[in-house]
Amino acid sequence: MGLVMGQDEHENREHDRRQTELQGTLVIEGRIVDCDILNISAGGGRVRSTEAFTHDGALTLHIEGFGEFAGNIAWRRGEIMGMKFHDDPEKVAETLMAILLYKAS
Repeated sequence: MGLVMGQDEHENREHDRRQTELQGTLVIEGRIVDCDILNISAGGGRVRSTEAFTHDGALTLHIEGFGEFAGNIAWRRGEIMGMKFHDDPEKVAETLMAILLYKAS
């Protein structure tokens, strides 16, 4: 059974999230799955993938041109899931700034 939150997933958020229109890939147990990155913060992100998988543990989000971020699935509802990053929030924040600057240009 996938992770499903019974409460609003926004309640436990430590970092402000920014909406994105980026595509990425998830690496899950050696399998590569395309995804849309709906929002991202220094602590995690919300992604959508139409490919079904049952894995609930560790995964890596790859954003072309920006890097890779190790994490785990915090919750999942259908094709949308929340990720919690394991990486240093400062490293992710630097990448987030680069993404925001990229979107602004």
